[in-house]
Amino acid sequence: MIVVNDKPGQLCNQLWANAPLIARALKYNRKYLNLYFNENRNYFENLNCYRNIRFNYFKSPFLDVYLRKILLKLARTAPGWLLKTLRIYADKINWKKEPWEDSALHTKQGIFIMGGGFRRNSRIFLEQYHAEIKNIFQPKKYFTSSITELFNTKREHHDVIIGVHIRRGDYKAFLGGVYYFNDKIYLNYLKSLKEQFVNLGQNPGFLLSSNEELNLEFFSELDIFQLEQPSAIEDVYALSCCDFIIGPPSTFSMWSSYIGKVPLRFIKYKNENIQLSDFSRIVEQDVFENNTILEHVAFDD
Repeated sequence: MIVVNDKPGQLCNQLWANAPLIARALKYNRKYLNLYFNENRNYFENLNCYRNIRFNYFKSPFLDVYLRKILLKLARTAPGWLLKTLRIYADKINWKKEPWEDSALHTKQGIFIMGGGFRRNSRIFLEQYHAEIKNIFQPKKYFTSSITELFNTKREHHDVIIGVHIRRGDYKAFLGGVYYFNDKIYLNYLKSLKEQFVNLGQNPGFLLSSNEELNLEFFSELDIFQLEQPSAIEDVYALSCCDFIIGPPSTFSMWSSYIGKVPLRFIKYKNENIQLSDFSRIVEQDVFENNTILEHVAFDD
């Protein structure tokens, strides 16, 4: 059994932490248990749809919390000989180190208590089990039905829909603000994309997704739309319904690209020549189908 002992960041960071391990568990029919997902469980329709993949052990989340504490205390305080006898494996010093060999994780024996940073050789598993992962993390209809209707309406008037992830808020400080772009920069990129689609005889529409309130009048020369007061799960689902996604590097847009198989282009600089041929779908966190790997822009402290 693989037991995840970690809750790395917000929603999409947690999804990316779970997905590679779930894919491995499905591949080798290993049991998988995450006891740190309680705050997100109500977003999803089918979390426990596969017998060996569980996001709770008890029906009560409070009991899951107690189980988690017991497991972690055991892993951190029990002597090595006892853990070995019980076939419990944990790195007491560094939960993120994950020293386990692939062959060990693929065996059905033992309990591996792991962090959320294990991504080694995950691309092949994420591609092979994409449909299953999408099924597990399918948002509830409560969140998706109105978005589906909205997109059906928009597609009556637009040949292609580009999802625009305008990340603000925490990105003012993230990596020194290198990805914190103003509206003018986004507008210039979107006007360039519109021109390219128009030259192909297509009428593009733009979904604007942001964690800050936007001045929509600034984008009035484009055909734009937004969701009304969306939650994070609604925004990430809406982006996955688009034909293309553009925005700064983020696990948020990466998850939408992966789960929806939507080509994505990161904006890393204020002045780039962005072409439609640059877009490629995400197949693993930080990895594109065209084998490009995300490398963050250097910044000065």
